[in-house]
Amino acid sequence: ANLIKQAEEGHNAGNYRKENFAYKKLYNLYKCELGRKNKYTINILELLAHSYASLGFYNKGLKLQKEVYVQRKKILGMNHRDTLQALGNLAISYSDLGNYNKALEMNNAVYNARKEILGENHPDTLSALNNLASSYSDLGDYSRALKMRKVAYNARKEILGENLPTVLI
Repeated sequence: ANLIKQAEEGHNAGNYRKENFAYKKLYNLYKCELGRKNKYTINILELLAHSYASLGFYNKGLKLQKEVYVQRKKILGMNHRDTLQALGNLAISYSDLGNYNKALEMNNAVYNARKEILGENHPDTLSALNNLASSYSDLGDYSRALKMRKVAYNARKEILGENLPTVLI
């Protein structure tokens, strides 16, 4: 618990080296104690990947995000919420590296899966639609991105009300 607290404190203070150091130690500890394929170990690996991205080590973050995705897909199946989250994180990693077409492909897969599983107006589906819009924007297709963002905004406004912070995102 102390290492988790250190990592959170580092993250909240913008001290990503401290965060990364704590997650590396925690990951190695979990890996030894619980095994590489344990869900808690994989969760820490995901946080470690994020910490590398925060430090600007995008290739290292990508490598770890791939591992998280592969393990979750193997253990939980392709359509599990955590697997889809891992695929979305992988899309962010590709986007960070400027591979916008790969990010678009992955964000599209996440959106379609969430729409099929959760329905068109579920908050996770609407978040996935916003991420897909970001991919189109990264590729310069601003009109398509704007249309998607308007759809997500209007659905959130209708479902959640106009004044909730998640509607404004």
